[in-house]
Amino acid sequence: MPVQIYEIPELYKRYRWCNRHGLWGYGADKFPHFEWINSLERRFSRIERAPSEAPIYLFREMIHWGGSQNGVLENFELQLGTYNFANSLEKVRSALDDPETAIAAALDIPGIGLSYASKLLRFLKPEIYGVLDRKILDFLKRSQTPFRKVRPSSKSSMVQGYAEFLELLSQLKTELEASQIWRPNESDDRLAWRAADVEMALFQRAVESPRRGTAHAVRLQE
Repeated sequence: MPVQIYEIPELYKRYRWCNRHGLWGYGADKFPHFEWINSLERRFSRIERAPSEAPIYLFREMIHWGGSQNGVLENFELQLGTYNFANSLEKVRSALDDPETAIAAALDIPGIGLSYASKLLRFLKPEIYGVLDRKILDFLKRSQTPFRKVRPSSKSSMVQGYAEFLELLSQLKTELEASQIWRPNESDDRLAWRAADVEMALFQRAVESPRRGTAHAVRLQE
């Protein structure tokens, strides 16, 4: 395992993400409030009741939340053209109970790669999805976790790699529940872990884990 389950609660509490937050009026996402994350989760959960033009604006905001590394937002806008984003989003939403179909549909959205496709799934259904980005992929490789090589030029490779990642998150969730290790919160309630919460802990471990050279670091289209 890339992380011991007893470490996960403290890693989750140390999670901190801040990129374009100030431009949108948010402070850093950190325990216990995760203000921008929670706001995006709430609005994505109500997306089917939103006005027809709202989803694309919410998607753009999600890209800003992620930092839009390597010009992701610009690539998305340039390739958008007459592309029907609403139809594509509906394909993703209708496939959420089938992770491989869902990530494949998300990868069809123009201008984005695995990192932002998985971000979309993470906000649509955080119970079973998490973000798989370059930091986590590189960390999994450095931790010698048995994990297939993800090739950003191959859609099938990204789909299969992401499915394996979800299996890892699910396994960690199961072990946490079996050990009665609950998700930290202000009220000390016995909150179950979601896949997105476990992924946040893995992200923090990836940030804190020292890199041993970069010659073979995984490069992933955002």
